Order: sequence, then structure tokens, then C-alpha cells
Amino acid sequence: MGLVLGAPVYFLTRASIGMSGAIFAILATPIIELTDEELTPEKARFKEIADRINSIAIQVNQTGNIYPEDMQEIKKGLAEIQSKLTEYQAKLERFAVTPQTFRAIIDKAHKDVKE
Repeated sequence: MGLVLGAPVYFLTRASIGMSGAIFAILATPIIELTDEELTPEKARFKEIADRINSIAIQVNQTGNIYPEDMQEIKKGLAEIQSKLTEYQAKLERFAVTPQTFRAIIDKAHKDVKE
């Protein structure tokens, strides 16, 4: 299963290219497909981090002690995951078209056709 991304249209305005131009930009932009195979290395790394954090949690539950180096390892792993997720979010936001934006484009196109 892959993730399919569409056109980056957040920068389009009626003043710059017109509503029909914005619709054309959406329809004419190629689809980008991101497959599971491309995400496999990151998923494996996330699993390594999660497994290590889980092993630290088990150790803490068994001994009642948490060591500073374990806390540092947890913080480092979480920071690595957060950094990668922030990177993904930024990439996805470039392609974001909200349902409200799409609806407004379609409504304006219908209005233009009627006029």
C-alpha cells in the first residue's frame, strides 16, 4: 500500500491565474506515489528505537531504577523520531489541498460556468 500525493496548489489564487487555471493546475499536476518500500529504512529505524525504549522500560519496572544514560538514550531516540516526522509533515504540507479549499475551487468553477 502506498501514499498518493497530489498537486501543490496552496500558492494559487484567483488573482494570479484565475479559478479555471487553479483547477487545471490540480488536474494537470502529476501524482506522486510514495511506496512502503521507500519507507522501509525509516520504519526499521523507528522499530529499533521503540524496541530499545521498551527494553529500558522493562528494566525500570524490574529494578525500580532508571539511569541517566538510559534517559539520554530515550531522549535521543525520541528526538530522532520527531525530526523525521517533522520532515515528513513539511513534505506533505507542500501537497496539501484541504477539502474546504477544493470545495471552494469547485464552487467558484461552477459559478464561472453559469456566468
